[in-house]
Amino acid sequence: MKKHFVIYLFVLSLFSCETKEKPRKPPLNHGVQNQPENPSKKSPKRNFLSHGIVQSLEEDKDRQITQNIRKHLMNDKTLSFIARNITVITEDGVVTLRGKVPTEVEKNKISQKINLIPSIVTLNNKLEVSDD
Repeated sequence: MKKHFVIYLFVLSLFSCETKEKPRKPPLNHGVQNQPENPSKKSPKRNFLSHGIVQSLEEDKDRQITQNIRKHLMNDKTLSFIARNITVITEDGVVTLRGKVPTEVEKNKISQKINLIPSIVTLNNKLEVSDD
């Protein structure tokens, strides 16, 4: 009889348990309101997805311009070693030259040589003549 009573209580306790889901509370945001995303602020990922191919083509074009300038400078044996190893920065077709060259003549010669390259939009010659 005790055995049946214990089984009866066990079965009764199983059926008396509620299986309702408790409503979930919204996450605490500590006073920060959800604001719509500003479309003018693009994440790098979104920028890559929308402009990735164009950006890549521009970077390839800039790389080719820089390589072309380097080739012209290295092949000109009339320039000093220092003048052939200046810094060349290309961004959107705009070339900036930086560094020191021994003479004003070499500075001008480099400018003239680079201005002959057709794919350059603008040349910013920021070369300095060394005092040595």
